Amino acid sequence: MENIDFIIAVVTFFTSLLFIIFDWVDKTIVALFGATLLLLTGVLSFEQALMSIDFETIALLIGLMITVIVAQHSGIFSWLNVKIAEKTKGNPLLVFISFILLTFFASTVLNNATVVLLVIPIAIAMANGLSLNTKLLVIVIAIFSNIGGTLTLIGDPPNTLIGVQAKLSFNDFLVNLSAPVFAMSIIIILYIIGTNWQYLKPHTRNLPKTFSTALTIKRIKYKFANFKLDKQFVASTVLAILLTIIAFIIQPLLGISVGALGMASGILLSLSVSKKINFLEVVKEIEWDSILFFTGLFVQVGALEVTGFLDLIANQIASFGGSFEALLLIILWGIGLASTVINNIPFVALMIPIIFELQEQMAGTALNTELLWWSLALGACLGGNGTIIGSSSGLLAVDVAKKCGTKISFIEFMKVGMPITIISLMVSSIYLVIAANI
Repeated sequence: MENIDFIIAVVTFFTSLLFIIFDWVDKTIVALFGATLLLLTGVLSFEQALMSIDFETIALLIGLMITVIVAQHSGIFSWLNVKIAEKTKGNPLLVFISFILLTFFASTVLNNATVVLLVIPIAIAMANGLSLNTKLLVIVIAIFSNIGGTLTLIGDPPNTLIGVQAKLSFNDFLVNLSAPVFAMSIIIILYIIGTNWQYLKPHTRNLPKTFSTALTIKRIKYKFANFKLDKQFVASTVLAILLTIIAFIIQPLLGISVGALGMASGILLSLSVSKKINFLEVVKEIEWDSILFFTGLFVQVGALEVTGFLDLIANQIASFGGSFEALLLIILWGIGLASTVINNIPFVALMIPIIFELQEQMAGTALNTELLWWSLALGACLGGNGTIIGSSSGLLAVDVAKKCGTKISFIEFMKVGMPITIISLMVSSIYLVIAANI
């Protein structure tokens, strides 16, 4: 019976993955159908299915979505849209770099899912108005939200999980991961520019496009000039975002879960501006399809965990008998490549006790066993850039883009994301090998 459950769980997940890759059916329907099938066949009991859902992540996403929706209504995004248009003068390369830098640095102090929800609507409005490659811009923003999030304890959920369990501080992540993250960021920006120059080159020699861009910028400025910002509304929104950032930074000291902080942020912000915007209207604008997709995906991955599939992979990594440098690379690439198709949080949860065990086995040696944690963090966070389903920020970016009229397929995302994932893991490999020999 256990073998049958194992086969059903694996076949269900990878069949769902196939449907998602080729976009045969809406991914939310696929995820929920697969989850329902696992319940009907008895692979998971109802209680097991509930336990497999990461409600902290769900609560965090809902809270952050509420915060973003309120912020959108405040007019901050319109103001930011005007500033980017003015400073870049519609130059495609400068627009892309502006959004890359904005996304990267914001993701170091905010959860990367929050950043995607904040930035994507502005980016799409800008790209559509200036006739830029909207799909490429959305994908690049999703990717750099993960890269920026890799740098800190609060930037990406796997880092938060690792930091809490391994008792690593905000500064530990910053000090140890700055070198590989900044190095890969520079290389990836150059790679994106080199491989997409036809979309990024200036319009200076194309008079029709230059004229059209100038008109678009004037239209954006004129539209904003007729929009009156409510100072109290904006102040409340900015204050709530700043307090959220501070709360996430000191979260280990507060002893409050990340999900609770995210939900509290959204609810408190809504209450503070309840006279300006109806809370029921805010609830209607939440990306419920994304929430349901995550729920179905968590159940399917939970089945892989219960039937032993994830244990099988994790144990293969742990049983490796080679050198320390090779072990670091096995963890990095194993988790990294697996995270392109399976949500990285379950893998990280499984690997944490294995790494504790490895550290015990290596106790008394001259090896820097803390590198095991950085190998895990780099693999889990950066591997999510390979496909849409690899990370929550990628999923949310695609869903928000779809609602704004830009549909990005699994293959389109993978064509951009997979080479960048390989570059990221290669840079991380060099860093880990060097660090292990210092």
